[in-house]
Amino acid sequence: NNEERYLGTETKYKDNTGIKRIGKFSLVGFLAEKGKQGFSDSEIKVLSAISSNEGLFDALNTYDGAFLSFGIQQWNLGGGSNPGELPALLMVLKDKFPNTFNKFFGKYGMDINIPKNGQTGFLLLDGRILKDPIKKKEIQENIWLLRFMKAGQDYNVAYIQMEYSINRLKMFYTIPNKNLDSYALSDLLTSEYSVAQLLDTHVNRPAFVYGLVKKTLIELNLRPVDLINKEIKEFDFMEKFLKLRKDYTEKQGQNPMTHSTDRGNSIKSKGLLTDKETYKSSML
Repeated sequence: NNEERYLGTETKYKDNTGIKRIGKFSLVGFLAEKGKQGFSDSEIKVLSAISSNEGLFDALNTYDGAFLSFGIQQWNLGGGSNPGELPALLMVLKDKFPNTFNKFFGKYGMDINIPKNGQTGFLLLDGRILKDPIKKKEIQENIWLLRFMKAGQDYNVAYIQMEYSINRLKMFYTIPNKNLDSYALSDLLTSEYSVAQLLDTHVNRPAFVYGLVKKTLIELNLRPVDLINKEIKEFDFMEKFLKLRKDYTEKQGQNPMTHSTDRGNSIKSKGLLTDKETYKSSML
């Protein structure tokens, strides 16, 4: 069946050419078949809002310099010889659903090299670590792309993507930060809308989140405690945050967040989120 083996469209980006696949297996499809599976209403709404910015569960991308990006948050292998987040995602799959991991990856010689509790790592293929660019390119072969595509259409793999996406908030949202007077973002910005925009920022530019919130406070002449005391509507605060995000960098030579305005507007246009509803999580 040619449709079942169709990987995506050839896409050029800067000096790279590769495959782009938006995907077919959506969160709506998952929920219709499996229900919420313990995820809260807030988590479902946030995932629904941000998923359009990256792709569906079986989304693929081999053209942007990270060798392979996969799924609803486009976890990748890492640029150059750097580690990537995709191996960490697959490690969670292997731990929770070992038979599923073996079905799509393990029985073909794939394994994972990652520090204990690490958030990035490398793939192994037949015992070889895929660290340098030449070796990482092996995963761009059509047979591996087909395996990843098929994996992305599996309910267990989709569940892990959802769980891993929400757990990403633990990396930054609930951790006290000295730049915010030792408050956590979860103390300051509590609405579903704010969480979605913060999470989407962290997916694309994780190092920018705290600095952007701090800069937004400064520009609005606010202290962190003023957010707790609701001296400004969260929606208005996030509007300023998004305007600053468009051109924000932390170091000379860095690139601002990719498609910042479009991504922010996409989340806004979904109509699922307001600053009235408090984000409630089953995992934090």
